[in-house]
Amino acid sequence: MPWNRLGTTTLSSTGSPITVSGFDASTFIQELHHGIAYGSYGSSLRLNNDSGTKYANRRRTNGTNENSGTNRTFIENVYGGDTLMISFMGDIDGEEKMIINLGGFSGSSGAGNAPNRLQLIGKYVPSPTARITQVNRFDSEGGAHGIDTNLTVLGSDVTLSALATNVQVGSRYEETDTRKIYFRIDSDYVTDKWFEAGTVPYAGGRGVFGGGLNTSSSAEDTIDYITIATTGNATDFGNLSQARYGLGAMANKTRTLFAGGSTGGGGNQTTIDFITPATLGNATDFGDISNDTTKTYGVMCLSSETRGIIGGGESGYSNRIDYVTIASAGNSTTFGTLDDGKQGATTSDGTRGVFMGGEGRTPTMDYITIASTGNATDFGDLRVTLYGGSHGLATDGTIGVFTTGDSYSANVEKITIQTTGNSTNFGNMSTGRSNLGLASDKTRAIFAGGKTASGSNYTNTIEYSAIPTPSGNAADFGDLQVARQVLAGASDTGADRS
Repeated sequence: MPWNRLGTTTLSSTGSPITVSGFDASTFIQELHHGIAYGSYGSSLRLNNDSGTKYANRRRTNGTNENSGTNRTFIENVYGGDTLMISFMGDIDGEEKMIINLGGFSGSSGAGNAPNRLQLIGKYVPSPTARITQVNRFDSEGGAHGIDTNLTVLGSDVTLSALATNVQVGSRYEETDTRKIYFRIDSDYVTDKWFEAGTVPYAGGRGVFGGGLNTSSSAEDTIDYITIATTGNATDFGNLSQARYGLGAMANKTRTLFAGGSTGGGGNQTTIDFITPATLGNATDFGDISNDTTKTYGVMCLSSETRGIIGGGESGYSNRIDYVTIASAGNSTTFGTLDDGKQGATTSDGTRGVFMGGEGRTPTMDYITIASTGNATDFGDLRVTLYGGSHGLATDGTIGVFTTGDSYSANVEKITIQTTGNSTNFGNMSTGRSNLGLASDKTRAIFAGGKTASGSNYTNTIEYSAIPTPSGNAADFGDLQVARQVLAGASDTGADRS
C-alpha cells in the first residue's frame, strides 16, 4: 500500500501545539513525530483539534506498568525528554477511530541512561460522520515543544492531485496494489501533473512552419514541425486550408494561427486558419483579415498568450494593425496603425510587440503594447537594411532576434524588447539567405528555409543558435520536408508564451 504525505510542520520557535491540518480524509493515516523537549515536556495527541472527552487509551511503558484511561480529552503518550513516535490510525466514516502508537522518550541524558519505550492502543470517538482532517501534538506537562520539533502525516488514499504538490518534478510513483507507474512532469499545459506511464501528454516544445513558395514557384500548403530542444529533420504535421506564401503566424500554448499570404495566381488572401500544436492534423478555418484585404502578402504577425496581432503587408504597403483573440475564432478587429506602411519582421516578449520596417520601406521600428489598442510608437532604427527578412518570432523574453535578408546576408540582428533603441548585431547564420521562417523556445532560435541567392535557389536548411549568447555561427539542426521561402514560423513554447 502506498503512502502519500498529507502535510508536515517543523517548528522554528518553541511553542504548543504543533499541527498538520487541511488534508483530505484517508482510510489509513500514519503520524510521524519527533518532539524536542523544552521545559517539563510531554507530547500528547489530539485529532481535529477536538478537546472533548472523546478519547480512551491503554498504555504500557518499558513492558510494565500498564494503565488505562477513559473519557479523556487527549491520547496520553510520552513524557520525559525528547520523543520519537509513530502512530497508525484507521478512519472509516461512522466508526470509532482506532489508534496504535509505538515510540519512546529519551529520559535522562547521556549514553549511560537507556531511553524509555511506549506501547499504546487508543481510540477517538467523534460524532458518527466525522473524518480525521487534522492531527495535533500538544505539550501536556506544562512545558513546550522545542525548536525543530516535527510532525508529519501520511495517508493511504493516494490521489494524483494531492501528490502533485508534495513531491519533486521527475519523481516516479508505483501503486503496488495495481502495479501502475506514474510520473510527475513539469508542464505548463496541464494542471494535474501526474501521469500514468504510457499516457504522458504532449507538453509543448514544438516549432511549426507553414506554407511558402517552393522551387517550382508554386504555393505550398505544407505544415511541418520540429522539437526545438533537439535536432533532426522536420516531420509532416498536416496541411493549411489553403496553399499560400508570404503568410504570417501567431501562437499561444494551445493554438497556432496562420494569416494572409498569396496563392500566386489567386492573389492576396484574407484567410486565417489554425492548428492545435499538440495534435497533428490539417488546419481549420478561423476567420478572415478584415482590413486592407488586398494587402496581405508579407503580413507581420506576433502574439501574447491571449491575442494575435496582424500588421502591415503589401502590395501597396499597408499600415494596418489588427488583432484576434486566439481562443475565439472570428475575423480580425482594428487595433491601430503602424508609423508607416511596410512589410518586414517582428519580435515580441508577450507584452510588447515590435515591428521592423522592411522591403521598400524606411529602416524604422515601432512597437505596441499587445493587451491594449492604439497606434504604434517609435522604437528605433535598424542597423542594416532589412529586405526579405524573417517571418516568425525568436526571443528569450528579453531580447528579440531576426534576420535581415539583405543581399542574402547571413546577418542576424537583435534588440532588447523592453528598451527602445537601434538594433545591434546578434551573430550570423552559417548560410546567407532571405525570407526564412523563425521559431524559438526560451534558449534556442531556429532559422528555417529561405532563399540563398537570386533565382529559385530555395533551401530546406534548418539551423539554430543559442539565445541570448550565440556560440559562433548558427549550427546545423536538420532539414525541412520541402525547400521553400516566404514561409511562416511559430512556436507554442517560446518566452513570449507568458
